[in-house]
Amino acid sequence: MNVKIVPALLTNNQHEFVELQKKLSFAPLIQLDIMDGAFVPSCSISIEILKQHPFLSPFEVHLMTYHPEVYFKDFKDMGASGVVFHAESTDNISLVIEEAKALDLKVSLAINPDTAHSILNHYIENVDSVLFMTVYPGFYGAKFEDRVLKKIQQFRTLYPQATIAIDGGVKESNIAKIRKAGINIICVGSAIVKAADAEMAYQKLQHLANS
Repeated sequence: MNVKIVPALLTNNQHEFVELQKKLSFAPLIQLDIMDGAFVPSCSISIEILKQHPFLSPFEVHLMTYHPEVYFKDFKDMGASGVVFHAESTDNISLVIEEAKALDLKVSLAINPDTAHSILNHYIENVDSVLFMTVYPGFYGAKFEDRVLKKIQQFRTLYPQATIAIDGGVKESNIAKIRKAGINIICVGSAIVKAADAEMAYQKLQHLANS
């Protein structure tokens, strides 16, 4: 199984966004983290600012927001290939999935560390992938929650063909045990973004994830 590393870009600063885009321009795909200050404590860069700066790399959007569907059209127009939204963020998961698909966006359904993976059972046939948060979302550098790996292993047993992503707290020291849980996609924030040489850090993690 080929494991893909996807750098995650998280900022609330216009200048930093421009610089991080340049820093991550080597990546075949980046994940842009959007936060509303309500679903998670932090706020990220606004859509109004993002519209002023064309994206340099193919990207998807991780919406850590309530009412994620209200963002879909804007990000589709900006060139996003897909969206990730949280099961905890809406009372009508099926409708949100439908709205993303209507815009021809790939859809990933995410769950936070305390959410039972059984909630994914109802939607697994209708999404392109699922994403397990291994941190409490909202910040770079949050503590990795090891217990989520057991949850992923249980889910992999139930759905051997599913595309499973993981996000949060990934670094060189824990990527081996992450790989063993049966992951297809690993989203990485600070271990790449804050590295002196982001491309080298990315390549090393990519190698470790597939060793």
